[in-house]
Amino acid sequence: MKLMKNHFLFLFVLSAILFPILFFIIKDPSLYQIPIHSAIFSLGMFLVWKSDFQSTLSDLGFPGSIMNTIKYVLLGLVLLFLLMIATGLIAYFFGITDQTKVQDKIRSFSPLVIALAVFFAPLSEEILFRGYLSRKIGIIPSSIVFGLLHFGYGSVIEVLGATLIGILLAWLFQKSKSLTPPLLLHVLYNLFSVVFIRVLS
Repeated sequence: MKLMKNHFLFLFVLSAILFPILFFIIKDPSLYQIPIHSAIFSLGMFLVWKSDFQSTLSDLGFPGSIMNTIKYVLLGLVLLFLLMIATGLIAYFFGITDQTKVQDKIRSFSPLVIALAVFFAPLSEEILFRGYLSRKIGIIPSSIVFGLLHFGYGSVIEVLGATLIGILLAWLFQKSKSLTPPLLLHVLYNLFSVVFIRVLS
């Protein structure tokens, strides 16, 4: 148990060291995204780790039952749609028009960053924010931290939207007792966002 936890801790420290080097010296977002999500993943795994992989996955309810997963993913999709409408209405009511910053950022993503955003980011973020933080400090505080993590887009509405989605994902995790539904919903949301912005808009 301790050896594996130490591996994750070492990976976290290494990622934390690499990030400023890649961000400030090389300045390539395709590269510095890797240590960011590697750090989130390794910290999450360090914090949720039990005696072995099987015990850790079991504690996270992963993968869980198929029917339970389908039920909560479908429910999550409906609630996510309503959240997107609510976020749009809030932006309109308060005159927030910085959504284009998010679109410009996503259009600038390389294929590597897109792959990270769609597949690896949801995994790393669900482990840390839902698998650990939502149980440790609660749904609302963990979701606020999750939302603030998205400040790099330079968009107020992105931070607000991410916070609300974080609440939904944490609620799904709590209700389903499995990390699988929020993880799949997170992947679907990121995939839809990338496709909509880069292909359909």
